[in-house]
Amino acid sequence: MDMINGAINSLMSNAGKEDWTPVLLNIADACITVFEEKEEEEEVLVECRVRFLCFMGVGRDVHTFAFIMDTGKQHFQCHVFWCDPNAGGVSEAVQSACVLRYQKCLGKNSSSAPPPADSVTRRVTSSVKRGVQSIIDTLKKKPAPDVPHQ
Repeated sequence: MDMINGAINSLMSNAGKEDWTPVLLNIADACITVFEEKEEEEEVLVECRVRFLCFMGVGRDVHTFAFIMDTGKQHFQCHVFWCDPNAGGVSEAVQSACVLRYQKCLGKNSSSAPPPADSVTRRVTSSVKRGVQSIIDTLKKKPAPDVPHQ
């Protein structure tokens, strides 16, 4: 976040937000595309595959959002956006894309399907029952404390 906040601070001090290029973001599960917002057509400014996304976050100002992408050979680019009304929606959309990408990777690399939900529930329930029974057995074995009488 220090690097992202540094990039945001640098941009904000060099130019006001009115000097920034108006853009549209298309966030899909595989790719983030930045289009320049023009009257007649949309020009692609940046295309970032989600798998090359290194870091993303909302800046100190809730209107700012940035992500860092790996462009190859140890070169990285930081893209910063001013979002209205705030950067929360953009951040959540990019996070969802990352989660979907991660789940797809797990699915491709997994040689077996996850166990059915009911078998997991049975195992957890059985384990909890054993734990509770063990506590009850331990309490049964302890002698009652001696209570002095007056």
